[in-house]
Amino acid sequence: MHNIFVNAAIVGAIVCVVPLGLRIQLMLGCVVGGRRLQAPLFRLLPFGMLAAAVSFIPGWTTNLAWGWFGVSLLIAVNGLLLICSHKPRDQVSISVGASNIFLLIGALFFALSRNNMTVLEFDAEIVLLTAAHFHFAGYALMLLTGLISNRAEFSEISRVTSSVVVTLIVVGIPLVAIGITWSPVIEVVGALLLVVGSCGLAMMQLKLSSHDSYATIRGGLITSAVSLIIAMIMAAIYAIGEVSNQQWLSIPVMVFTHGILNSVGFALIGLASWNQWFHEAELMAQSTEGLEGGGQITPSNDPQCYDIEGATE
Repeated sequence: MHNIFVNAAIVGAIVCVVPLGLRIQLMLGCVVGGRRLQAPLFRLLPFGMLAAAVSFIPGWTTNLAWGWFGVSLLIAVNGLLLICSHKPRDQVSISVGASNIFLLIGALFFALSRNNMTVLEFDAEIVLLTAAHFHFAGYALMLLTGLISNRAEFSEISRVTSSVVVTLIVVGIPLVAIGITWSPVIEVVGALLLVVGSCGLAMMQLKLSSHDSYATIRGGLITSAVSLIIAMIMAAIYAIGEVSNQQWLSIPVMVFTHGILNSVGFALIGLASWNQWFHEAELMAQSTEGLEGGGQITPSNDPQCYDIEGATE
Protein backbone atom coordinates (compact mmCIF):
# COMPACT_ATOMS: atom_id res chain seq x y z
CA MET A 1 0.00 0.00 0.00
CA HIS A 2 2.74 2.46 0.90
CA ASN A 3 4.46 1.85 -2.45
CA ILE A 4 1.31 3.08 -4.19
CA PHE A 5 1.52 6.28 -2.17
CA VAL A 6 5.22 6.71 -3.00
CA ASN A 7 4.47 6.36 -6.72
CA ALA A 8 1.63 8.87 -6.40
CA ALA A 9 3.96 11.28 -4.61
CA ILE A 10 6.53 11.00 -7.40
CA VAL A 11 3.88 11.73 -10.02
CA GLY A 12 2.83 14.73 -7.92
CA ALA A 13 6.43 15.92 -7.94
CA ILE A 14 6.66 15.54 -11.71
CA VAL A 15 3.32 17.22 -12.46
CA CYS A 16 3.28 19.96 -9.79
CA VAL A 17 6.56 20.39 -7.92
CA VAL A 18 8.97 20.49 -10.87
CA PRO A 19 6.91 22.99 -12.94
CA LEU A 20 6.57 25.27 -9.90
CA GLY A 21 10.30 24.93 -9.31
CA LEU A 22 11.20 25.75 -12.91
CA ARG A 23 9.06 28.88 -12.75
CA ILE A 24 11.03 30.00 -9.70
CA GLN A 25 14.26 29.24 -11.56
CA LEU A 26 13.12 31.53 -14.38
CA MET A 27 12.36 34.32 -11.92
CA LEU A 28 15.81 33.89 -10.36
CA GLY A 29 17.48 33.86 -13.78
CA CYS A 30 18.58 30.26 -13.17
CA VAL A 31 17.55 28.79 -16.53
CA VAL A 32 20.62 29.27 -18.71
CA GLY A 33 21.72 28.33 -22.20
CA GLY A 34 19.55 30.93 -23.95
CA ARG A 35 16.82 29.89 -26.35
CA ARG A 36 18.83 26.84 -27.47
CA LEU A 37 18.15 25.15 -24.13
CA GLN A 38 15.09 26.97 -22.81
CA ALA A 39 12.87 26.42 -25.86
CA PRO A 40 13.22 22.61 -26.10
CA LEU A 41 13.10 22.25 -22.31
CA PHE A 42 9.77 23.99 -21.86
CA ARG A 43 8.28 22.49 -25.03
CA LEU A 44 9.18 18.96 -23.98
CA LEU A 45 8.25 19.36 -20.31
CA PRO A 46 4.49 18.59 -20.79
CA PHE A 47 5.35 15.50 -22.86
CA GLY A 48 7.72 14.28 -20.17
CA MET A 49 5.05 14.76 -17.52
CA LEU A 50 2.47 12.92 -19.65
CA ALA A 51 4.91 10.09 -20.36
CA ALA A 52 5.55 9.62 -16.64
CA ALA A 53 1.83 9.45 -15.88
CA VAL A 54 1.05 7.04 -18.76
CA SER A 55 3.92 4.77 -17.69
CA PHE A 56 1.69 3.44 -14.90
CA ILE A 57 -0.54 1.69 -17.45
CA PRO A 58 0.55 -1.99 -17.49
CA GLY A 59 2.37 -3.16 -20.59
CA TRP A 60 4.91 -1.59 -22.91
CA THR A 61 3.90 1.89 -21.72
CA THR A 62 6.14 1.48 -18.68
CA ASN A 63 9.00 2.33 -21.06
CA LEU A 64 7.55 5.84 -21.39
CA ALA A 65 9.04 6.61 -17.98
CA TRP A 66 12.30 7.10 -19.86
CA GLY A 67 10.64 10.12 -21.48
CA TRP A 68 10.70 11.84 -18.10
CA PHE A 69 14.35 10.86 -17.76
CA GLY A 70 15.03 12.57 -21.10
CA VAL A 71 13.40 15.82 -19.97
CA SER A 72 15.25 15.62 -16.65
CA LEU A 73 18.48 15.25 -18.61
CA LEU A 74 17.86 18.67 -20.19
CA ILE A 75 17.16 20.11 -16.74
CA ALA A 76 20.40 18.55 -15.43
CA VAL A 77 22.34 20.09 -18.32
CA ASN A 78 20.90 23.44 -17.25
CA GLY A 79 22.10 22.76 -13.70
CA LEU A 80 25.60 21.89 -14.85
CA LEU A 81 25.79 25.00 -17.04
CA LEU A 82 24.50 27.10 -14.16
CA ILE A 83 27.21 25.88 -11.79
CA CYS A 84 30.00 26.14 -14.36
CA SER A 85 28.99 29.58 -15.67
CA HIS A 86 29.12 31.33 -12.29
CA LYS A 87 32.64 32.33 -11.24
CA PRO A 88 32.97 32.64 -8.34
CA ARG A 89 30.21 30.13 -7.70
CA ASP A 90 27.64 31.52 -5.28
CA GLN A 91 25.20 29.74 -2.99
CA VAL A 92 22.28 30.19 -5.39
CA SER A 93 24.01 28.75 -8.46
CA ILE A 94 25.37 25.79 -6.46
CA SER A 95 22.03 25.02 -4.80
CA VAL A 96 19.82 25.39 -7.88
CA GLY A 97 22.37 23.68 -10.11
CA ALA A 98 22.63 20.76 -7.70
CA SER A 99 18.82 20.50 -7.54
CA ASN A 100 18.69 20.10 -11.32
CA ILE A 101 21.34 17.38 -11.27
CA PHE A 102 19.72 15.55 -8.35
CA LEU A 103 16.43 15.52 -10.28
CA LEU A 104 18.11 13.48 -13.02
CA ILE A 105 19.08 10.83 -10.45
CA GLY A 106 15.48 10.73 -9.26
CA ALA A 107 14.21 10.37 -12.83
CA LEU A 108 16.66 7.54 -13.50
CA PHE A 109 15.50 5.56 -10.47
CA PHE A 110 11.87 6.32 -11.34
CA ALA A 111 12.33 4.83 -14.82
CA LEU A 112 14.15 1.81 -13.36
CA SER A 113 11.33 1.30 -10.86
CA ARG A 114 8.58 1.53 -13.48
CA ASN A 115 10.33 -1.12 -15.58
CA ASN A 116 11.12 -3.42 -12.64
CA MET A 117 14.83 -2.96 -13.24
CA THR A 118 17.46 -2.91 -10.53
CA VAL A 119 20.95 -1.48 -10.34
CA LEU A 120 23.78 -2.84 -8.18
CA GLU A 121 21.32 -5.45 -6.86
CA PHE A 122 19.22 -2.81 -5.09
CA ASP A 123 15.92 -3.99 -3.66
CA ALA A 124 12.88 -2.80 -5.68
CA GLU A 125 11.63 -0.79 -2.71
CA ILE A 126 15.00 0.94 -2.34
CA VAL A 127 14.92 1.91 -6.03
CA LEU A 128 11.45 3.44 -5.58
CA LEU A 129 12.36 5.28 -2.36
CA THR A 130 15.53 6.62 -3.99
CA ALA A 131 13.42 8.02 -6.82
CA ALA A 132 11.19 9.80 -4.31
CA HIS A 133 14.18 11.01 -2.27
CA PHE A 134 15.80 12.76 -5.22
CA HIS A 135 12.56 14.31 -6.49
CA PHE A 136 11.75 15.91 -3.14
CA ALA A 137 14.91 16.15 -1.01
CA GLY A 138 17.07 16.35 -4.12
CA TYR A 139 15.13 18.78 -6.29
CA ALA A 140 12.55 20.61 -4.16
CA LEU A 141 14.62 21.01 -0.98
CA MET A 142 17.77 21.95 -2.86
CA LEU A 143 15.93 24.45 -5.08
CA LEU A 144 14.25 26.11 -2.11
CA THR A 145 17.65 26.23 -0.40
CA GLY A 146 18.94 28.29 -3.31
CA LEU A 147 15.88 30.53 -3.35
CA ILE A 148 15.95 31.18 0.40
CA SER A 149 19.70 31.85 0.25
CA ASN A 150 18.99 34.44 -2.44
CA ARG A 151 16.30 36.11 -0.34
CA ALA A 152 18.50 35.94 2.77
CA GLU A 153 21.00 38.28 1.12
CA PHE A 154 18.44 41.06 1.52
CA SER A 155 17.59 40.37 5.16
CA GLU A 156 19.33 40.24 8.52
CA ILE A 157 20.42 36.62 7.93
CA SER A 158 24.22 36.40 7.74
CA ARG A 159 26.03 35.01 4.71
CA VAL A 160 27.91 32.59 6.99
CA THR A 161 24.65 31.09 8.26
CA SER A 162 23.35 30.73 4.72
CA SER A 163 26.61 29.12 3.54
CA VAL A 164 26.59 26.57 6.38
CA VAL A 165 22.97 25.62 5.64
CA VAL A 166 23.67 25.16 1.92
CA THR A 167 26.75 23.02 2.62
CA LEU A 168 24.98 20.76 5.11
CA ILE A 169 22.07 20.13 2.73
CA VAL A 170 24.21 19.62 -0.39
CA VAL A 171 26.34 17.04 1.45
CA GLY A 172 23.50 15.45 3.43
CA ILE A 173 21.19 14.60 0.50
CA PRO A 174 23.53 12.21 -1.34
CA LEU A 175 24.86 10.74 1.93
CA VAL A 176 21.34 9.70 2.95
CA ALA A 177 20.82 7.95 -0.39
CA ILE A 178 24.21 6.23 -0.17
CA GLY A 179 23.55 5.21 3.43
CA ILE A 180 20.12 3.72 2.67
CA THR A 181 21.79 1.58 0.03
CA TRP A 182 25.05 0.52 1.66
CA SER A 183 25.62 1.63 5.24
CA PRO A 184 23.34 2.58 8.17
CA VAL A 185 26.22 4.56 9.68
CA ILE A 186 26.55 6.73 6.57
CA GLU A 187 22.76 7.09 6.55
CA VAL A 188 22.81 8.41 10.13
CA VAL A 189 25.61 10.87 9.36
CA GLY A 190 23.83 12.07 6.22
CA ALA A 191 20.48 12.28 8.01
CA LEU A 192 21.92 14.32 10.88
CA LEU A 193 23.63 16.72 8.47
CA LEU A 194 20.41 17.02 6.50
CA VAL A 195 18.34 17.53 9.65
CA VAL A 196 20.56 20.32 10.96
CA GLY A 197 20.75 22.00 7.56
CA SER A 198 17.03 21.65 6.88
CA CYS A 199 16.04 22.97 10.30
CA GLY A 200 18.35 25.92 9.71
CA LEU A 201 16.71 26.48 6.32
CA ALA A 202 13.26 26.31 7.92
CA MET A 203 14.27 28.93 10.49
CA MET A 204 15.53 31.16 7.67
CA GLN A 205 12.20 30.78 5.86
CA LEU A 206 10.29 31.58 9.05
CA LYS A 207 12.34 34.75 9.45
CA LEU A 208 11.74 35.75 5.83
CA SER A 209 8.00 35.06 6.16
CA SER A 210 7.74 37.69 8.89
CA HIS A 211 8.55 40.37 6.28
CA ASP A 212 5.56 39.47 4.09
CA SER A 213 2.34 41.40 4.55
CA TYR A 214 0.19 38.90 2.62
CA ALA A 215 -1.45 36.47 5.06
CA THR A 216 -1.75 33.62 2.53
CA ILE A 217 1.92 33.79 1.58
CA ARG A 218 3.06 34.14 5.18
CA GLY A 219 0.82 31.25 6.25
CA GLY A 220 2.09 29.05 3.43
CA LEU A 221 5.74 29.75 4.22
CA ILE A 222 5.18 29.06 7.92
CA THR A 223 3.34 25.80 7.14
CA SER A 224 6.14 24.76 4.80
CA ALA A 225 8.87 25.53 7.36
CA VAL A 226 7.15 23.76 10.25
CA SER A 227 6.43 20.72 8.05
CA LEU A 228 10.11 20.53 7.12
CA ILE A 229 11.24 20.66 10.75
CA ILE A 230 8.88 17.86 11.81
CA ALA A 231 9.74 15.74 8.75
CA MET A 232 13.47 16.07 9.35
CA ILE A 233 13.21 15.23 13.05
CA MET A 234 11.36 12.06 12.05
CA ALA A 235 14.10 11.29 9.52
CA ALA A 236 16.72 11.56 12.27
CA ILE A 237 14.72 9.29 14.60
CA TYR A 238 14.35 6.72 11.82
CA ALA A 239 18.05 6.79 10.91
CA ILE A 240 19.22 6.45 14.52
CA GLY A 241 16.75 3.61 15.04
CA GLU A 242 18.13 1.81 12.00
CA VAL A 243 21.74 1.95 13.14
CA SER A 244 20.82 0.91 16.71
CA ASN A 245 18.52 -1.90 15.50
CA GLN A 246 15.56 -0.37 17.34
CA GLN A 247 13.37 0.53 14.34
CA TRP A 248 11.30 3.09 16.22
CA LEU A 249 9.64 4.09 12.94
CA SER A 250 8.90 1.61 10.14
CA ILE A 251 9.11 2.48 6.43
CA PRO A 252 5.29 2.46 6.00
CA VAL A 253 4.93 4.85 8.95
CA MET A 254 7.64 7.12 7.51
CA VAL A 255 5.97 7.11 4.10
CA PHE A 256 2.60 8.25 5.45
CA THR A 257 4.01 10.82 7.90
CA HIS A 258 7.45 12.02 6.86
CA GLY A 259 6.48 11.56 3.21
CA ILE A 260 3.32 13.65 3.40
CA LEU A 261 4.99 16.36 5.48
CA ASN A 262 7.91 16.57 3.06
CA SER A 263 6.03 16.31 -0.24
CA VAL A 264 2.85 18.26 0.48
CA GLY A 265 3.57 20.30 3.60
CA PHE A 266 7.06 21.47 2.70
CA ALA A 267 7.65 21.12 -1.04
CA LEU A 268 4.26 21.76 -2.65
CA ILE A 269 2.99 24.42 -0.24
CA GLY A 270 6.43 26.03 -0.05
CA LEU A 271 6.91 26.26 -3.82
CA ALA A 272 3.35 27.49 -4.34
CA SER A 273 3.82 30.18 -1.68
CA TRP A 274 7.09 31.40 -3.15
CA ASN A 275 5.51 31.47 -6.62
CA GLN A 276 2.76 33.67 -5.18
CA TRP A 277 5.44 35.82 -3.55
CA PHE A 278 7.06 36.43 -6.93
CA HIS A 279 3.66 37.14 -8.49
CA GLU A 280 2.77 39.73 -5.86
CA ALA A 281 6.23 41.29 -6.11
CA GLU A 282 5.82 41.60 -9.87
CA LEU A 283 2.40 43.21 -9.50
CA MET A 284 3.86 45.64 -6.97
CA ALA A 285 6.67 46.53 -9.35
CA GLN A 286 4.26 47.02 -12.24
CA SER A 287 2.09 49.36 -10.21
CA THR A 288 4.98 51.43 -8.85
CA GLU A 289 7.57 51.46 -11.63
CA GLY A 290 5.64 50.85 -14.85
CA LEU A 291 7.06 47.51 -15.92
CA GLU A 292 7.81 47.08 -19.62
CA GLY A 293 8.03 43.39 -20.55
CA GLY A 294 9.01 40.42 -18.38
CA GLY A 295 11.83 40.58 -15.93
CA GLN A 296 13.73 39.01 -13.10
CA ILE A 297 12.71 40.15 -9.63
CA THR A 298 15.42 41.01 -7.13
CA PRO A 299 14.60 42.81 -3.86
CA SER A 300 16.46 45.94 -2.91
CA ASN A 301 17.97 46.42 0.54
CA ASP A 302 14.44 47.03 1.84
CA PRO A 303 12.69 43.61 2.02
CA GLN A 304 9.39 45.30 1.08
CA CYS A 305 10.79 47.06 -2.00
CA TYR A 306 11.55 45.26 -5.25
CA ASP A 307 13.48 46.06 -8.41
CA ILE A 308 12.86 44.51 -11.82
CA GLU A 309 15.83 43.64 -14.00
CA GLY A 310 15.67 42.50 -17.58
CA ALA A 311 15.48 38.73 -17.92
CA THR A 312 18.75 37.11 -18.93
CA GLU A 313 18.96 34.63 -21.74
